Parts: sequence; structure tokens; C-alpha cells
Amino acid sequence: MLLGVAFVAALGAFVVAMPYSVLDFGAFWDGMTAEVRHYSSGHAGFEGLSAIANMDWLMKSLGPLFLASLLLSSAAIRSAKAIVMVAITLSYLVMINVPEVRFERNLLPIIPSAVAIAASLIAATFAAPTLSRRRIGLGIASAAVLFAVLVGTKATRELTTDSRARAREWIDENVNEGSRVLVESYSPYVDPDRFQVRTERYALAHPELLQATVTNVGIVTAAGSERNIEQLRDDGRATGSLEELRRVACSSTSFNSGSKLITIFFLNCPAAANEMGINVRAPISASTFDFVAKLAL
Repeated sequence: MLLGVAFVAALGAFVVAMPYSVLDFGAFWDGMTAEVRHYSSGHAGFEGLSAIANMDWLMKSLGPLFLASLLLSSAAIRSAKAIVMVAITLSYLVMINVPEVRFERNLLPIIPSAVAIAASLIAATFAAPTLSRRRIGLGIASAAVLFAVLVGTKATRELTTDSRARAREWIDENVNEGSRVLVESYSPYVDPDRFQVRTERYALAHPELLQATVTNVGIVTAAGSERNIEQLRDDGRATGSLEELRRVACSSTSFNSGSKLITIFFLNCPAAANEMGINVRAPISASTFDFVAKLAL
């Protein structure tokens, strides 16, 4: 009876939250089947070993709480109140482990139920008649709180030193105003009022733009060109490579904290820099550009 009520309630909530699944079923079906093909065919950087990746993400985000929910899944199934939460959590987890493609965000729907199940286990152990079982509950609760503090502290530190924020600040401080900047997907924000910004989805798919005569600064990201380079080559769209770019660039600097790696390449440094013995492999600031330019006059 409870399962039937839960199914009807879930179906009704789905239709209310997504009314066009009924009002425009054709478009809904096309979109859904497109995602099925997407998750089956692959997504560069987010494919393969789905079960291992999902378990790793759950352990990193929930830690002892996830372990507690797994322990409870065998015991709580006897309770009518817990059966729905356990069924949702385990069945959804099995479902997202099947496709080739996996994203961390896909785990969000089961986080509330997993936490509720773990909390039920902790509450049950605190209410246990024996002192030893109550100590187990206290240990699990303490571990969960400590884990949450550690994870929260780490996330806060990473978010306050994110690669994109640091790269954006570095560009503002070190790149000459008016420079031609090639920006790709997942790059930091580059102010179009200060720089001549050209945006391409993948910078390495356009080696003709990564030339000193065309672009002053090129930005390549691990989440953009780097993780899609093999697919780009298979499609015949990429003839450039990071190795070639590093060889032709006169300077580069990288940022890799909080988010994916971001590398900024200087492609048009003054030729006089080499003649004057300046180390052009180090990041070149705007003041250095001005200094070398004056020497070249």
C-alpha cells in the first residue's frame, strides 16, 4: 500500500515539476532519448568505471554517513518507514552505475535519503538497550561530524583559491591592456573592455589562431581542449598540441587549485627580450613588456 502511494506521489510530483513532459511529450521524448545516447556513447573526461567513480565521490562527500547508510540498508529494510528511502537510494545508485558516462552531480538526488538513512541508524544505536551499542552510535556520529568539518574546511579553502579566480587576477595584473586574448571553454573571465577577446570552444582546434602574429595570449584549460583533444583529433578538427604550444610560446604560467588546470601562454613577447638576456620562460608582466619595448626602440 505504501509503495503504491509513494509511486503515485512521485509521478505526480514529476509532472508538476516538469509539466511539458505531458504538454509537449514529443520534445520531452527527443530530449530524453538524446541524453540516453549521450550517456551511452561517452563524454571526454567523464566516462568509464562509473561504479568506482560514484563510490569515490560519495565517500569524499558523505564519508561515515554513506557507510552508515550501507550498513542500515540490510537492517532498516524490516521497517516500513525506511523501506522507501532504502529502495530509492539503492535502486538509483545501481541505475547511475550502468551508463558509460558519469557526473558527480548525478549523485545529488540520493544525498538527502542517504543522510536520512544514516541518521536513522545513529538514532537507533543511541536508543539501544546496551551501552556498547550506544557507544557505537556515538562513534559514528562523532566521525560524521569530524568528517563534515574537514570536508567543509577543505572545500572552503579550495573555493577561496580557485584556479579561475587566481588566473583572472593574474591576467588583469600581468597582461597588457589591449592585448589579443584567445579564450576557450572553462577559461577565467577576461574583461572585453580591457582586452581584445576572441572566444572559441577549444583553442587547440584552432592552431592557426595560436600564432604570435594573430594572438598575444592564449588560454588552454584541462576541462576544455586538454580532455577533448583525442576526440578533436578523431574528428579531424585538431592539428595543434600542448607540446607544440609550449614550444612556440615564449612564456607560460599555470593555475591548478580548486578547479581544473588552467594554463596561460604568452605567444607574442618582444624579440629583444632574448637579446637582452631576459628569461622569457618566466611570466612576463606588463612592466617587463614596456621595458623591453623601450629597449627595442
